Amino acid sequence: MSELDLVRSRTPAVPVDAEVLEGIRRVLAALPEIERLTTALGVPVTARTPWIRAQLDVPAGPEPWAVRLRGRNGGLLAAAVVLDAGRGDLQLAGGGEGHCGTVIAVDEQIARGLGRRLAIEASRRNRPGVAGLLPEGPLTRALADGLGADIRPAPAVPVIVPDRGSDLDTYLSHGMLRTLRKARNRLIADDRKAEIVLTRRGEDIVRALPAMEQAYRDRDERHGVTSLLSDDLGRQRWRARIRRLLEHRCLELATLTVDAELAAYVVGLDDGPWYRVLDGRIDARFARYAPGRLLESAVLGRALSAGVHGIDWMTSVAPETLLAATGELPVVDVTPRKPAASG
Repeated sequence: MSELDLVRSRTPAVPVDAEVLEGIRRVLAALPEIERLTTALGVPVTARTPWIRAQLDVPAGPEPWAVRLRGRNGGLLAAAVVLDAGRGDLQLAGGGEGHCGTVIAVDEQIARGLGRRLAIEASRRNRPGVAGLLPEGPLTRALADGLGADIRPAPAVPVIVPDRGSDLDTYLSHGMLRTLRKARNRLIADDRKAEIVLTRRGEDIVRALPAMEQAYRDRDERHGVTSLLSDDLGRQRWRARIRRLLEHRCLELATLTVDAELAAYVVGLDDGPWYRVLDGRIDARFARYAPGRLLESAVLGRALSAGVHGIDWMTSVAPETLLAATGELPVVDVTPRKPAASG
């Protein structure tokens, strides 16, 4: 019997203990136990405690509180960490910036009970409710029911589900295959030396951060959008996430250099049976060689060869900008229900 089976076999008809944890110290102290539950449930990394811990690392960030539900034997059955920025809706920790969180609960009944307790706490704090971007499914619907919240479809997350074998080329369009051939031929014709390196060594990744940050900002500026890394707070949030995921030993960095200069990078997450693409940028000076396409094809080809159950891009991305996709994961916005207008 698996750890998850053991947890579920001890689930009572109704949780007998609901506990609210106030303040960052109590929340941090609870994270190791929550991590054990998320591990048993197979929760995606965006709702695991390293991701949540990174959200709590930012100075002067939202004030956290948490709810835990326990069974009669004291075993943890559900948990939610909530971020209170002092205005607007309360936000479920995990996810954020277009990433999807999840419901940490052993079944739908427990998720509904978790939602009820969160709603009680939100009301006590004179707040409209708790919001979050979550995967569409029974646990999310049960949580929303307990919260008394609305559910609205959100842009889905594109995925590759390897139903055609482990050869990446079978998932690529003829146009994409042609782009990759042209890029390789141009490197040869221009006598440029291209090298792809993949590492999980923390010191290597930390050393690469300044060049990655520059590529990140430059790409946003070219597209006319405000960059997450345009100020110190954004950089702190970005680096905190990288650091916590490194500690979790699931993060890897792939780089493509052209004549020893960084031309593209991809940050990926080895998340159990799934491989997730967290971030990727190119240096526009090397756009002639489609370095992002070349690097992503190497990274995804390696993941498919390793036998992953799926690859996703973690946020909604315009399909035409992707290397390939065979489907999508449905996502919903859970938002506090607005009171009906009086007649």
